Amino acid sequence: MEKLIFETNINTPQLAQKVQDALQRIAKIRHWKIDFDSIYNLLIVEGIRLDHTEIVSSLATHGIEACRLYEE
Repeated sequence: MEKLIFETNINTPQLAQKVQDALQRIAKIRHWKIDFDSIYNLLIVEGIRLDHTEIVSSLATHGIEACRLYEE
């Protein structure tokens, strides 16, 4: 399973609900969570053969900005 991390503009419970709406349509996602303790409001997505562009696009259609962060 792989993990993708995104910096987002998710800062309210309403936007968090929109994340659920956006990500439930992507079958490859097994689990996701939002790290509100981070100043970047990180979205952590886990799944198999994830396509970061598909995730960013789906979030954008729901008004959520996301930028993939690369781990070292």
